[in-house]
Amino acid sequence: MDRRINYTMVGGFVILLGFLLFALVVWLSTSHQGDRYVHYKVYAREDVSGLSVASSVRYSGVEVGSVESIEINPKDEQEVKIVLKIKESTPITTSTVASLVTEGITGVQSVGLKSLKQNAPRLVPTRSNRVPTIPDQPSLFVRLSSMLDKLALNISDLTLNLKKMVDKKNREAVSDTLQNVKQFTGVLGDNSKDLDAIIKHLNHTMKRVDQATETLPQTMATINQGVGSVKALADSLKKTSDQAQGMLNSTHVLINQVSSDLLPNVDRVFRKVGRVADNLAVITHHVRQNPGVLLRGQEPAVGGPGE
Repeated sequence: MDRRINYTMVGGFVILLGFLLFALVVWLSTSHQGDRYVHYKVYAREDVSGLSVASSVRYSGVEVGSVESIEINPKDEQEVKIVLKIKESTPITTSTVASLVTEGITGVQSVGLKSLKQNAPRLVPTRSNRVPTIPDQPSLFVRLSSMLDKLALNISDLTLNLKKMVDKKNREAVSDTLQNVKQFTGVLGDNSKDLDAIIKHLNHTMKRVDQATETLPQTMATINQGVGSVKALADSLKKTSDQAQGMLNSTHVLINQVSSDLLPNVDRVFRKVGRVADNLAVITHHVRQNPGVLLRGQEPAVGGPGE
């Protein structure tokens, strides 16, 4: 009875395990049934140690495929040709770049993909290039190594320059400079009182400058007022000059009228007065010669009988 129970349990366990294995195979086959893959090439110009066939390919951290083959490029021995097997649904565009990514401290590498631009056209196979090529981008390790090399070169140049700076000639120059600084400091110490006086004088001067600066707007306003007064005076002088010019013009007209109208009449009057004077002179002469003319007149008297 006990043997039958043991056989039954073992048989049931075997049947259950076989069913589970069958279900797992079916699930694996059905879960990958709809996936289609496209091949791409990458030419890397760096060490690919740690990268192997079947290593994962990740797009922005998401696993999208695997490495199918790794070999040296027969056309350029400094390049490594890597063939990638990537899901067709992965958005591989003309702006997509590939680089090697080291995972953790184990040194295991994978291929990382990322797109540099949005809305770039898809990278598709052509007749001349059945397997499209994804451009290679130096990995972080290579970039850090390059930066460290440049840093080491810069440090070497800096060390060389410092070595040149501290030669005997420059040391003597630095020593002389320090000696001059010491002497200058001593001179400043000896003349500290004079320096204090100079500083006080400068402070006083700066205060006066500040005061002058404060009064500058008022001074400018006064100057502007003076300029306005001068302008008003100039306008008044111009007005007076215009009036004087008008008076001169009126006087000139009056003189012209006097010359044309009054002077001829005056001349005739003077001429008549001259003739009257001449007549008076003649009469006066006759009267002086013959005073009786005033009684008898100018004609001689008629003689009487016997005269």
